[in-house]
Amino acid sequence: MTLQTRALQDKKTCRIFFSSPFGGMEDEREELTRRYFPKIHHLCSLHGIQFVAVDMRWGITSEASSSAQVINICLRELDRSDIFVGFFGQRYGWFGAEDKALQANFDNAIQHYPWLDRFRDKSVTELEFLHGHLNNPGDMPSVMCFRDKAYDDIKRQEGSDIGNKKQVFKYSAESELSTQLMDDLKKRVQETKEKTLGVYMNYKTPAEGAELMFNDIWKYLTEVFLKDAEVESKSSRINSEHDAFLSNRSLLYVGNEDYIKKLTANINLENPVCYAITGPAGSGKSSLLSSWLKQIKSDATYSDLCVVYHFVGAAEESTDIKSMLNRLIQEMNNQAGHTMEKEPQEMVERVNELVVCLERVISIGKTAVLVIDGVEKIKKSTKVEKPLYWLPKNLPAGVRMVISTKSSDHENIKELVEERKFQQIEILPLTESEQKDLSEKSLMQSGKQLSPPQMERIVAAEETKNPLYLKTTLNELVVFGHFRLLDKKIDSLISCPSVVDLFDKVLERLEDDYNVKEYTQNLVEQALCSICLSIGGLSETDIKAIYNIPAHIWSSLYFALQTYIIEQNGIIRFAFTELEEAVSKRYLKTTKDRERCLLDLIQYFESEKEKLPPAFDHDKFLESKLAHELPWLYLKLNDIEGLQKSLLDLKIFNVLFKDCMSDMIELWDKTENKWSEIGEMYMKQIDMLLVDFHLWIEENMEPNAETPGILLINTGVLDNLASMIKNRSEEAALKFTERYAKIAIHSIETYPHRFKKHDKDVIMNSLANQYADAGKFKEAVELHLKVLEVRKKKYEDDPSEKNIDNLERSYHGLGTAHLKMHKYEQADEYLKKCKDIMDENPGPFTKNDRAVLLMNLGVLCLESNKYEDALDYNLQCLKLYEEIYFGHLPEAVGQHLTNLGLCYRKLNNLDEAEKMYK
Repeated sequence: MTLQTRALQDKKTCRIFFSSPFGGMEDEREELTRRYFPKIHHLCSLHGIQFVAVDMRWGITSEASSSAQVINICLRELDRSDIFVGFFGQRYGWFGAEDKALQANFDNAIQHYPWLDRFRDKSVTELEFLHGHLNNPGDMPSVMCFRDKAYDDIKRQEGSDIGNKKQVFKYSAESELSTQLMDDLKKRVQETKEKTLGVYMNYKTPAEGAELMFNDIWKYLTEVFLKDAEVESKSSRINSEHDAFLSNRSLLYVGNEDYIKKLTANINLENPVCYAITGPAGSGKSSLLSSWLKQIKSDATYSDLCVVYHFVGAAEESTDIKSMLNRLIQEMNNQAGHTMEKEPQEMVERVNELVVCLERVISIGKTAVLVIDGVEKIKKSTKVEKPLYWLPKNLPAGVRMVISTKSSDHENIKELVEERKFQQIEILPLTESEQKDLSEKSLMQSGKQLSPPQMERIVAAEETKNPLYLKTTLNELVVFGHFRLLDKKIDSLISCPSVVDLFDKVLERLEDDYNVKEYTQNLVEQALCSICLSIGGLSETDIKAIYNIPAHIWSSLYFALQTYIIEQNGIIRFAFTELEEAVSKRYLKTTKDRERCLLDLIQYFESEKEKLPPAFDHDKFLESKLAHELPWLYLKLNDIEGLQKSLLDLKIFNVLFKDCMSDMIELWDKTENKWSEIGEMYMKQIDMLLVDFHLWIEENMEPNAETPGILLINTGVLDNLASMIKNRSEEAALKFTERYAKIAIHSIETYPHRFKKHDKDVIMNSLANQYADAGKFKEAVELHLKVLEVRKKKYEDDPSEKNIDNLERSYHGLGTAHLKMHKYEQADEYLKKCKDIMDENPGPFTKNDRAVLLMNLGVLCLESNKYEDALDYNLQCLKLYEEIYFGHLPEAVGQHLTNLGLCYRKLNNLDEAEKMYK
């Protein structure tokens, strides 16, 4: 088969469907599971993708069989798979045109798959072959293998010799007819070989068959699927998630059309207003905006619009402020045909750039429409940020902006309505006609209908004025199969006093339908509690592995949950917070219940962690998942020892350092350890990691393996530890920096060809700064002076921006060290040289570089009783800090405001001093 470009259905998940009769093929499946699945999993993980083997090896539950859902379940799983792998021995599988139970399965499945009616005499396994390949050869990548009859003959004879009737049965054809059907299937498969990844007609043993399947899968993954996964841009993937959310929610809207008319009319106004859409959870804010956006996007009348929308919580990184602004800027530039040379790095730059983008859109004759849905879900980057600080206050004239949030989000509503004068649209409860309209449309989609009295009872219920309550009620009626008991079911649902109580009824029904005899545990409770208590949601693979849930048991529940979950990038979360509350209320009432479920999750993630080798980034997907789950799970369990252990894991540390260092510091504070003790614990982990690296290198016997020291340096963990702990224990930070410097300089000197881009003077300068912070001024000054001489020589030979920057850093380090030593004359000399360099060469220096220098100059002037100069420097510094920490008041700014207050106090300006202190 020509390896055509094909994308994964779910961009973060690769599903491979393995099809065969249930009996006689266990050895192939075991060989695949033990030997080859781990390799595929590792390959996918390196690309940030989950591998899911869709393996219905143990068949279908008796409940699914009795309700005739076997074919439905198998084909629906195949619908969402990416590769089809089929293999046969001598058994053809469950078949029979006269088999009543099987034909009942056909009757049910034909509603979704009409083509089945022509194949009622075929086996379930052949139906999978048809759906996965033969109906549309080449549409899905496929591998098909048939085992040599000689192998089955030998296994059948062995069974006969020892009197094992079960073995004889598994390796025998069902009948002469089944053999004829199998031969016909083989012929059709062979004829389409050119449109497959591979067809093998007579593999000799299960081991050979599994290897053939693996080789073709591996080739396709590396040359097509995962190659494409690397090429696809992150922004494109995220945009598609927002579009999918819009498409889904737009189908659900039934409500007051006046809202849509008002939003549309605003587009045509010469002096448009900005709108704040508010309403309680479940009132339909997202559905309203999605429906409106879909209308104006498809209406040729509005072809001159530049419409950019963002649904907070609907896509990867969508709750992060920086990512959201970057996306809005990029989308607006794309529609304006503008290419940015450099992405904004600081928050104030992003906000300003958003305004520039809006102006750019207007300048080319387009009308800018900006919609942000669900601002209450935006993740705060710090606890001290101002409401909606990231949203430009001075919008260009003519911009149409719509922001939505929950009615309970008082802080943001006050900012929008009172401070920024947005016009508020409060989503009102559904009217009677809207309730009926929504009910009829929802029921019609499933071919259902209620009698007028039944409809009246539903509409008359107060709670059904809430769209989520009404929609959930209708969903439950659609799946209810007892017509004579329908009135009783309606009364049971509409008597629930809240959406949370209604969801409890849903959980009760799910238990009745999907807790099966073959699985003795409470499947619904386990699956939903694990999602509820997880920090960021779980994948299907996680849920099945935590409780060892067989694939066929899980599949039925998974499909039943579709209405109530959101699945993004392979991760399942609840679609509604009310469902999460219902799960907690029903299953997690006691501390013991919570502890039991948390321990299940922790045990699973700990076992996953044990699978990782010492090398970092071996499995980025798993490392990230562990880091964002384990520490918080231990905290939920109130297991401080476990929390400490997870934070000390250096892979987890590195992920958290990069993603959310402030959260990690808060977690450490929960342990009540002193930071000097934390430093000692981390240093012991470094020693253990070096030993692990040494053993791993010996075990793998790689000829050009790195040394343990180089592997450690490459992780960046020592540098990261020093950065995190610097302001909490200078002594501990110094130890990490000394360790880093010793290993790095030794590596540079021993392996110069590997470290051409690494400079010893950079490492030594960092160490000198750390000496000064730790109060070892003699060592700091001596080392700084040595580095300064090296950098002066480099600058004389090559006055590049890099060497100018390094020279300034050396002078700055010396100035700061002398300032801490209270040697103000020397400090003044070195810091003034820094200022001269920055003034003459603005290129290489950031706002933060300038702010830190101005702050130190301010401190120097204060200490030297030059209060006017001190005030001037501190005001310049504050201006830069306001740009750097736009919308926030972090610790650094707080300390600086204290310095300003002191300046004003020394100048006897007590009113201004009081403002600064407050």
